[in-house]
Amino acid sequence: MNLHLYKLLPRVKWTRGRLIDKILARYHIAAITFGYRVFVHTRFWERDAELYLHELVHVHQVEALGGLRRFLSAYITLFVRQFVKTWSWNTAYQNHPFEVEAYAYWEQELIDNFNSWKELPRG
Repeated sequence: MNLHLYKLLPRVKWTRGRLIDKILARYHIAAITFGYRVFVHTRFWERDAELYLHELVHVHQVEALGGLRRFLSAYITLFVRQFVKTWSWNTAYQNHPFEVEAYAYWEQELIDNFNSWKELPRG
């Protein structure tokens, strides 16, 4: 487990509200990250850990790239590259390297936790 993500939690501001709900719903987005600010649709506010871990990976990516401006530049560039290959927004999103990394992190967390659970003594 990468504890670095959990160390980011105190610096991240999670935000929801009616205006945020309207904007996110318009684009069919559950949450979006801008630097240390994560905007979450109210419907997904108490969802599960997957959404929050996914967004924390994006916060980590922002840090790793040296800030929001560099992250957005890289994100948009990579998205456009994916989009022109397929002309599909969904496929471009699903194949975007930043998204692939964020989803892979969650899958690895599930595997790690499942393996830990399997090792627990049985009564």
